[in-house]
Amino acid sequence: GGMDSKLCLWNAAGAACSNLAGHDGSIAVVKALERCPVAVSAGYDKRIHVWDLSKHTSRALVSSLSGHAAPILCLSSSPASLLASGCRGGVACIWDLATGSVSRKFPGHG
Repeated sequence: GGMDSKLCLWNAAGAACSNLAGHDGSIAVVKALERCPVAVSAGYDKRIHVWDLSKHTSRALVSSLSGHAAPILCLSSSPASLLASGCRGGVACIWDLATGSVSRKFPGHG
């Protein structure tokens, strides 16, 4: 991810890059999920994007998750389809990726 709001998906040889567009601001963090061809990215547009890495086009964007009021700076995943996110405003969220909803919010972590 980068400041140009695009996620670059490189091929295995590192010779070609597919730009995955969808963010409206700089991307701060990218995480590939275990055991599936999915990645998540987040940043200054305050949204988490879920990407299907088997697609190399703009249609790779599976969903966009909203729930933070400040730029998202960190992500961590679990094998159980849960994702934790933390934002500059001090709020941590636990997301259920199967439903795309926030399971829990933890304000005041800053």
